[in-house]
Amino acid sequence: MKKIILCLFIACLCACSAPQTSEPIPTPEEIDVPGTLNLPVKEIPESTLMSKSPITPKNLDDYMFREDCVYLDTRYPYQFYQEGAVAGFMNLPFYEYIADFNKETDALFTITKKTLEDGSVILPGNPGSFEANYEESEELIKDLIPKDKNILVIATAGVESSYFLNLLIQLGYDPSLLYNVGSFTTGMGDDIAYRSYENAKYIIPPMELYETKITYNWENLTPIKD
Repeated sequence: MKKIILCLFIACLCACSAPQTSEPIPTPEEIDVPGTLNLPVKEIPESTLMSKSPITPKNLDDYMFREDCVYLDTRYPYQFYQEGAVAGFMNLPFYEYIADFNKETDALFTITKKTLEDGSVILPGNPGSFEANYEESEELIKDLIPKDKNILVIATAGVESSYFLNLLIQLGYDPSLLYNVGSFTTGMGDDIAYRSYENAKYIIPPMELYETKITYNWENLTPIKD
């Protein structure tokens, strides 16, 4: 199978300031890795809503640094740095990179509203509403995200993480292994944001990026023409 390589390149053109905190970032040796708690079973396996997830910012620390899990942060790169992050989470921007409502952004997928032959409607962001923009779009996602691991996804307020998990469901991933762990930045109602949770153990403090250049390399991909 042909391997596709995309480069997400973030260049800080000016020096970054020191983290806005006096607390040092823990080294891997200093991190108190949780035990072998079994991941909680989703009561509604097909749901990707953060309100239906048994893993939330309040108990996320109990399920960190596991070999059977992949940890993804779907915020914009500048948010990942300027707002802080959760140690162990990899930044994989959803909008403009994975999918977007505007096809002109050159994301891998365009989010659409679809009307089926029976008259039923698939709303944007639900499984079935993602159209590939490149012949390699599906292959690339499957190369990046293993199907045999639990996928824990965090976002600004939990919305784009739900969309991302719905895309994975459309591509054949097991919904019971997909966890929307909620918000890093903006909590909603009783769903507090991770960075606002006073007992959060794995916060990486923010840093100020004076000038940032983000480059996506799409030259290896084959556009799907309308």
